[in-house]
Amino acid sequence: LDLPGFPALPERLVHSPAPATILALPEGATPLEGAPADDEARICFGLCHTDANQHINSLVYPQMFEEAALRRFASLGQPGGLARFGEIAFRKPFFAGDRARIRLQAFTLGGRLGVSGGFFAEADLSKPDARPHCAARMLFEP
Repeated sequence: LDLPGFPALPERLVHSPAPATILALPEGATPLEGAPADDEARICFGLCHTDANQHINSLVYPQMFEEAALRRFASLGQPGGLARFGEIAFRKPFFAGDRARIRLQAFTLGGRLGVSGGFFAEADLSKPDARPHCAARMLFEP
């Protein structure tokens, strides 16, 4: 784009992190639970979740992930809070009619609550090498 005051290309290139990097707890984090576990809510994506390409819209994932994180904090007796930082990495799209679960693990980092996890196809959950369609990490503040 040729816009006055803006460079023709971004000044720095930002690479998307690999989903496996986001699934892992960040360095220095203290886990609040022994291992990642599936969220209690089952997801069945519908047309209301799709974009013009008929993929699940990228804005749907952070909302659902935040909701799962708040449920997890409540189940662990933690206060929850407001999501102030997030990372997301996409590997493979979901479509309307697909069923998924969010597998996540809560942690603390620098006095803040956080969660790392991913959106997995329900059919893949029993596979030992299951990979998420999308991985996310969020940090919360009171």
